[in-house]
Amino acid sequence: MSARLLYQESPERPARVGDPAEILELRRDSGWVWLDLTGEAARVESISDDLDFDPHAVEDVLDIEMIPKYDDYGDHLYIVLHALIAGADDRVDTCELDVFITDRVIVTAHAEPLASIDAIWDATQRHRTALGCADPATVLARVSEQIGRRFLEVLIELETRIEDLDDRALDGDPSVLAQVQNLRHEESTVRTMVWPQRQVLASLRAEDSTLVSAAAKQRFGDAFDVHNQLVESLSAARGLLNDVLDTYRGASSEKLAEITRVLTVYAAILLPLSLITGFFGMNFDNLPLIHNRFGWFIVVIAMVVLSFGSGAWFTARGWIAGPSLRSASRELGRGLASVARRPPKPPSSTEVR
Repeated sequence: MSARLLYQESPERPARVGDPAEILELRRDSGWVWLDLTGEAARVESISDDLDFDPHAVEDVLDIEMIPKYDDYGDHLYIVLHALIAGADDRVDTCELDVFITDRVIVTAHAEPLASIDAIWDATQRHRTALGCADPATVLARVSEQIGRRFLEVLIELETRIEDLDDRALDGDPSVLAQVQNLRHEESTVRTMVWPQRQVLASLRAEDSTLVSAAAKQRFGDAFDVHNQLVESLSAARGLLNDVLDTYRGASSEKLAEITRVLTVYAAILLPLSLITGFFGMNFDNLPLIHNRFGWFIVVIAMVVLSFGSGAWFTARGWIAGPSLRSASRELGRGLASVARRPPKPPSSTEVR
């Protein structure tokens, strides 16, 4: 558990680290104060009376996990966002970020360390223009944009893995099913929080409050754009995962059909041979060629000719050899590429007027 404080006296100077116990004194000066609490949600309750935070909002921080939301209490705002963390079993998870904003103070509380918070925290100390404007709402806007960009990194990795799964699905790899289910779980975890979070950012960029400056609204617009791209890309990724499943089912069906076809053709070739051997294996004395010195040789040659003839006939009808799903996909790719290489058609006389 930890608590830390940043204080920026004026827009012309970078923020400096302060003592969290000084928050009540520093908030009376010019500039803004950022108190960040990691694993210390109870500390919000201890300062809520001094900062006039709404008791219901403080109760939400302490008791239950909230989905992204936004409440305006007049003299302060309460916002709930969710940021990216690494969960159990090396899976993606999210961590609730509770934020209180007054005219000069921003308080952020979260159970786990958040890389998005750390990135903005460090940037405010490096140079004064890191946030573009010195007010708490702009701090939150930059944090929310950074949260969205962290989600985008997951989405890029998700798309890369889907491309790899698509290649393996063409080969009918059985492990594709488990991988698709895992990626669906990851996508669902992100999408569940990104959808309402986008709506929260849309409300903040349109907020008619003195606590949200014009510069902050512009930053919230940037954060909304990132989350909007996330929502659209997540919908596309879910469709691609369904396509991978369809491809795998098609490849598996093709493998099964190929096995069935080979066994059927093999049985069809052996069937007349079994009939011939069964015919000449009957216990009769007057069978054709039974007493001929070269009878067995004639029958064997007939069986060989019949086998090769059957195989040739099956091949000519396309029952043995056929294009696989992977080769068909390569042919399609070559066909589309050839269209791109064609020179443009000259405009007709009726078009040039």
